[in-house]
Amino acid sequence: MAKWAGVRDNAHEKLYKLLADDVPEVRCAALFALGTFINQSEGRTEHATNVDHAVGMQICNMSIDPSPMVREVCLIVS
Repeated sequence: MAKWAGVRDNAHEKLYKLLADDVPEVRCAALFALGTFINQSEGRTEHATNVDHAVGMQICNMSIDPSPMVREVCLIVS
């Protein structure tokens, strides 16, 4: 329920902007927060699947981040 309140407010899209922050800790926190958007329950709607796909793609893009700490968080949340 809280996840969809965040989706309605475009929280995941706001977090995408933080993935380009200069500070690695900020990028790590944004990655972790985005990881909470991904849900693997059954009986999902097409919209839920699309949001999860978009978030997953953003997480995958961070696997080439120059910071080892960010890459490690990327592995944890994926």
